[in-house]
Amino acid sequence: MRPADNIRKSFEELHIPTSAKLDERINVEISMALEKARSNKSDHPVPNIWRTIIKSRITKLAAVAVIIIAVVIIVHYSGGSIDGASVAWADIMEQINSFRPYACTHTVYDEGAPTWSFRVMRLSLTQRRQIFPDGRIAVYDLSIPKSLTLYPEKKHATERMLDMSPASDPDIFRIAKSMQNMSYGEGGVQEIGILEIEGHITKGFRSKNEHNDITLWADVQTKLPVKLEVIHVGRGRKIIINEFEFDVVFDEAFFSTTAPEGYTVEKLDKGEVTELTKFARSTAEEDLVEGLRALAIFLDGRFPPEIELDKIRTTLKEYIKQNNLSDSEVEKRLVPVSEKYTKAYWYIRKLKGEMEISDFHYAGEGVKLGDSDTPVIWWLPKDSQTYRVIYGDLNVRDMAPENLPR
Repeated sequence: MRPADNIRKSFEELHIPTSAKLDERINVEISMALEKARSNKSDHPVPNIWRTIIKSRITKLAAVAVIIIAVVIIVHYSGGSIDGASVAWADIMEQINSFRPYACTHTVYDEGAPTWSFRVMRLSLTQRRQIFPDGRIAVYDLSIPKSLTLYPEKKHATERMLDMSPASDPDIFRIAKSMQNMSYGEGGVQEIGILEIEGHITKGFRSKNEHNDITLWADVQTKLPVKLEVIHVGRGRKIIINEFEFDVVFDEAFFSTTAPEGYTVEKLDKGEVTELTKFARSTAEEDLVEGLRALAIFLDGRFPPEIELDKIRTTLKEYIKQNNLSDSEVEKRLVPVSEKYTKAYWYIRKLKGEMEISDFHYAGEGVKLGDSDTPVIWWLPKDSQTYRVIYGDLNVRDMAPENLPR
């Protein structure tokens, strides 16, 4: 029988009222106390109190008393507080009221796309350094505001002036503070329980509005974040921030937005074309065709119901679930689709943006790949009398307005 069951049985036999809330509170207090005892490095031995209680022939009332006393003794030896589970949101806010240099890991989960992570180092509210798995390093100083991207293998750097203010770059402290202004349930920040995360006993707090659903797990001893989860509601994106290190002493040179000696430097001023804009402008009609082909092949030869990015993610996620694809299958099949549809997505944006097309339509739902008689996409180019039409066999033709599907 588990310790919690022994406690509950003793209370019942003594006609002491119990409840799920009381059970949880007792379990939390004992678990936390034991955790503190295990991590404590004191020379004083901590007695095996629970074994003594089980084997002792004392009365049931005394047993309950000993259980309570046991927790007190364990906490005494570990130097902690018996009421760690009662950590309040105000305690967390008091602890993170002032910024302290820290490092953490960001992991981004997008529905229908590969997961990706990067390490972040923050020297101040305006200065951060990001290290990516491919070796690329990005440095931001929003007090200027300016960014520097380093490609160490190529000894190449890009310096760019930014249109951003320090307030537009929320770190974990600002995110936590923003939770107070969000509404969830009855409003404000809600306590959601105790959980062990990365070796820490943490308490969870959650806040939500129509745009974001944020959960913060904080160490009950230090009151500092251990894990932060941000869900962008309705957008199919979740960001996990964890593996924190606080009060880190950084070399300030890491946060310089001037390229190191020996690097070839490409400088971009405010308003100049960014790498992303260059990529978007380099896309062409064949990228849209190949993106559609990749999607249809992945979906067993049929085009998706819709092609908006968030809808595509939902469609791919549902397909993966319905077909019970393994992680290896998803990685093998989905990565090429993601790469090709990304180009298709940016070409559609290019069409609707700088190319100023009009009357864009998608009608691919239910259409089979190879169907030469059924249009799936059409649009009217700027200053054109005919539409550009992509058919189910992915041939592209020009068509008079009166011949379009009704």
